[in-house]
Amino acid sequence: MNDIFFEKVNQAKVNYPYMDFDRQNLNYFSHFHEEIEIVAVILGEVLVMCENEEFCASAGDICIFMPGEIHSFSSPKENHTYVIKISCNDSVEDIDFFSLRISPAVMRASTQLNTELMQSIKSLKYAAENRKKGYSFLVSSVSSKIVYQILCCDKIYKLNTEKRKKNIVTLSILKKSSEYIEKHYQDSFSLADIAQYCGYSKYYFAHYFKEITGQTFYNYLTAYRIERSIPELLNSESTVAAIADHCGFLNVRSFNRAFKAIIGMSPSKYKKGMSKDKDRLKA
Repeated sequence: MNDIFFEKVNQAKVNYPYMDFDRQNLNYFSHFHEEIEIVAVILGEVLVMCENEEFCASAGDICIFMPGEIHSFSSPKENHTYVIKISCNDSVEDIDFFSLRISPAVMRASTQLNTELMQSIKSLKYAAENRKKGYSFLVSSVSSKIVYQILCCDKIYKLNTEKRKKNIVTLSILKKSSEYIEKHYQDSFSLADIAQYCGYSKYYFAHYFKEITGQTFYNYLTAYRIERSIPELLNSESTVAAIADHCGFLNVRSFNRAFKAIIGMSPSKYKKGMSKDKDRLKA
């Protein structure tokens, strides 16, 4: 999976889940987070990639992703999903949630766990939408029940020691490198700098990063910088040279070359084309 990132937006709170009951046409790059995530497909279909396995989730199916599990979504057809994330940080029990996995990641409508979870999800939706006095306690209680239902099902298993160790290294590199890039993508820094931040030699970091993501760190960083440049191209009056400098490129020539390689056209041509599209929509 390429472009894997540690998701810090839409996080669950301790004792209160993140809930979105109106997600349309779910699309999301490969990512992981520290919560359990449940995605219930209400209408249509969603293509799911979970740790290099691909699934098609249809209406009535429920997807379950454990903390640290890398997954992504794409929507070739119209769909409506419920998305719920539950924090596991408040458990008084010593449970290594990052070592746990559900197989398969998509629970079909006919399974017992699906039936149990769907009832709990509907209770969450009712409580969140009606907001009667004390609703937050009900939401917290039901989300805890969902975690219990998952932990007690016969579909859950524990990663073996070797795979768990590898998973720890993988998540550590991805999480820390994501943090570092977000803070320093505008600056000039070396491979040794980010490797040191992640706690590895630059040779080990470079090798393992490519093994995880399928691309070199510098290619990944360049793609990230290009992604950050697009809103500036579309929403600011800054010159292409100024945007190149602000997004961490050494000069406008390297920015133009990278942008064309990734997007398929120069930054200035992209900006003009998108501006024309906006004008047509206004007309």
